[in-house]
Amino acid sequence: MLLCALVTLSAAAQEKPAPDALRSFTVNEARAGHEPPLTENEPVYFIMGTRGGTNARFQLSFKYRLFDRGLGWGGEQPWLTGFYFGYTQASLWNLSSDSKPFRDTSYRPSLFWAWKRTDDKTWIDGLRAGYEHESNGKDFEQSRSIDTVFARPEWRWDFADGKALLSPRVDNIAPNAHPDGYYAFKHMGGTWPGEGVQALRINSDVITHPSVAGKPRRVKQPLAGGRWVGLVLLFSTETGALLAMFPDGVMQRLRVGAANGIALKRLAREDAATLALIGGGWQAGAQLMAALATRRFREVRPRWR
Repeated sequence: MLLCALVTLSAAAQEKPAPDALRSFTVNEARAGHEPPLTENEPVYFIMGTRGGTNARFQLSFKYRLFDRGLGWGGEQPWLTGFYFGYTQASLWNLSSDSKPFRDTSYRPSLFWAWKRTDDKTWIDGLRAGYEHESNGKDFEQSRSIDTVFARPEWRWDFADGKALLSPRVDNIAPNAHPDGYYAFKHMGGTWPGEGVQALRINSDVITHPSVAGKPRRVKQPLAGGRWVGLVLLFSTETGALLAMFPDGVMQRLRVGAANGIALKRLAREDAATLALIGGGWQAGAQLMAALATRRFREVRPRWR
């Protein structure tokens, strides 16, 4: 696949296309408000770490539109301009060894059709459906591959476009009558003008720092009738009315689990087979659900005191 791409690029270089043609391929369509034929697909990144030796993980990803706007079949049938060829490669790179080998690589070519919303008649912002093949490029016992037919709805959040506001976390600390603790009031929030809502999260806690295994540990004491106090309030930015009020516990559990599941999907090895779960408290269940949604673990090793 890479050889074919090199041959194609070499042939294009020999033909020396006119500057206007080259600019229309990469720049002009973007300036006109259209997506260029060749664009990024999934996140492109390079991460390096030094624990247990110097290692890196990187991902390269692009998509190419198969039918041009306004020309040939794409001009006659505009829906055909939604067809793309995609390619994503993620590699783990051992930089400590003399030969700098790749420890593991995942190759993911795909063919899909993508649609983006242009009006307010649908509740999703986009849809991507197609076929993807994933392989590590090896055979026999070392082979790892999967074929996937997918349909993936897409939503785009206003925060990424600077159309939402974030109120940073503030912690107010005050003394109280508890002999070994203090009072802590935490609040944070955000405004989403596009949906006409303002959210506020508050936590009202009594904090202690008992010694556990010879080290101090921050512990929230459930002194409000055996409960912790955490609330989320939702307001209307149009009328100022209170729209909803609910405890933050279950939502936080799902939010933290989902965030770590995304991190695991992007950073863990594709062939990871064993999951170590440290702790068995309230958050552990969501962590396990998120992990199992991103990798096919054969063994889970829980560990807690």
